[in-house]
Amino acid sequence: MEIYLHTGEQQIGPWGIGQVKQALQMGSISPDSTMAWFQGCSEWIPLHQVPGISLVHPPPSGQTGDATGGLIPYKNSQALLSYYLGVFGLIPFVGLLLATPAVILAVTGMKKAKSNPQIKGTFHAWVGLILGSLSLLYHGVFILILVLNPFG
Repeated sequence: MEIYLHTGEQQIGPWGIGQVKQALQMGSISPDSTMAWFQGCSEWIPLHQVPGISLVHPPPSGQTGDATGGLIPYKNSQALLSYYLGVFGLIPFVGLLLATPAVILAVTGMKKAKSNPQIKGTFHAWVGLILGSLSLLYHGVFILILVLNPFG
């Protein structure tokens, strides 16, 4: 089927359905203001009423599709890793090795999220910072107690 389009400024075509879909995806034609005509059509109709054309609107600018529902900041690996290191940093003895990287990664993850809000991860970075700091604190107190009173 050959489709003619009217964008409000000019008439273009004939185009095939594949060309129309591609132009919609690229944004070179607007689904809201484009009218269409094809053989058998008595008058110009809105583009979305053309058989075989399904209008899939892209997400509004600033938003991207996310299979996790936005819960896991997979685009901000520093914040995500900080979160996990902070959680595992609470494990006695082993946690001391994980707490410092958790704090450092939390700070870099926060900076990354602040510079590009689309990637998110601020919550995970805060959790990593708080848990990493708590782990450093209680491991530090434990080491201090051992050093000051080695024989109980």
